[in-house]
Amino acid sequence: MQRRGIEALWINGPWSLQGEYQQQTARRGSGLPDYRGYGGYASASWLVTGESRPYSAGNVGNPKPGHRHGAVELLLRRDHLDLDDAGIAGGRARSWTLGANWYLGPNLKFQGNYVRADARRAGSHVDPHLLSLRAQLHF
Repeated sequence: MQRRGIEALWINGPWSLQGEYQQQTARRGSGLPDYRGYGGYASASWLVTGESRPYSAGNVGNPKPGHRHGAVELLLRRDHLDLDDAGIAGGRARSWTLGANWYLGPNLKFQGNYVRADARRAGSHVDPHLLSLRAQLHF
């Protein structure tokens, strides 16, 4: 089994871009062809209220609100996954996500996402529209 990938992150004040691509190859015996699956994503965010995302020790953190009403972030993400190869119908999926985060303090975040997905596997096809809301308390 081999896995290769690349990840990138760029932060400039309130703007950030992040992406990742991975490919995995499984060598199969008995004369069967090797199997390859791959996937990746690209995302962009803008902290409307002017804060910047902190980065330390290989991790991106939540911004610290610079205003008493908190920090507001808008995001856009595109992802793709392809697991169909070498006679294996693992499926394919793509999605767009439009999101907003509201950071009320260093430990409280409200998140809302609208996701438009498109997934296919072995003759089945679904394309749901999703709305998710989340409150996150972390310490």
